[in-house]
Amino acid sequence: MNKKIIMVWIYSSEIATNPQAHERISKAWIMVPEEWAEQQARHQGFNTLEDFLDEYTFDHTVGWLQQATDEGVLLACGATVKRPTFAHAD
Repeated sequence: MNKKIIMVWIYSSEIATNPQAHERISKAWIMVPEEWAEQQARHQGFNTLEDFLDEYTFDHTVGWLQQATDEGVLLACGATVKRPTFAHAD
């Protein structure tokens, strides 16, 4: 039986604790089992995972990376990097 997997956005500071790296990351994400995410959403007062996904902010997922890691359910995590900017000589 295949378990469903879900991706949720988290604050980039949860992945990049180095200030220089944090400046280069625009968003961060984790992938966890859908069942685990639903448990977290219900714990926060959402009726369903769908409600959570429609309404959540990054504040709702603070600590999920560490908790998923501690519980052995973190499947993947990553970040999107900001596009580099270049100064133009005038």
